[in-house]
Amino acid sequence: MTVVELSNGPLRDWLRVETRPVHDRVDAVFSRLSEGGLRGKGRFLTAQALAAPGVAAAVHVRKSLPFAADFDPAPAARLLAADLADLGLPLPSPIPAAGIETEDAAIGAAYTLAGSRLGARVLDREWRTAARDAFASRYLSADRLFGDWRGFCDALASIGATADKAAILAGALAAFDHFEAAARAALELTPADE
Repeated sequence: MTVVELSNGPLRDWLRVETRPVHDRVDAVFSRLSEGGLRGKGRFLTAQALAAPGVAAAVHVRKSLPFAADFDPAPAARLLAADLADLGLPLPSPIPAAGIETEDAAIGAAYTLAGSRLGARVLDREWRTAARDAFASRYLSADRLFGDWRGFCDALASIGATADKAAILAGALAAFDHFEAAARAALELTPADE
């Protein structure tokens, strides 16, 4: 394991900068995925159901991490199942997350998943207030799903002044890639309207 001194501020800020290009790419895929009214919302939630529980499970099993308990995949799966049922869609089996096999990689994956909740709040407001096809998603509106962002950031800071930054970054990028692959799979499961 290569240990790199963190000298450029908090780990969270470093991860935000290092993951920005892939984060923007995955956000763009999910934005396109959710277009098209209720059917698009179904595709978006199907992709979340394929990806989020797998990433959460990869973090949850790392019991030595101070935030591992917050990443129980079961609550997310229940909320997604209820949302999809409201849209007349089945809950797909989650795709196991690859590239998150170490504790350091799980830290990065947790950053990706916990951060996604910030965007979920914005999307929840948009979906609830849509002029057409308004939809209240239990998954998007869930409070403290995967912990809370501030608490997670505090836990990141407690990891210490040194960390295997390369492995943490690899885990974050693996989680983003996992979500992108899930989005593509969701398109196959719930094709766009012709």
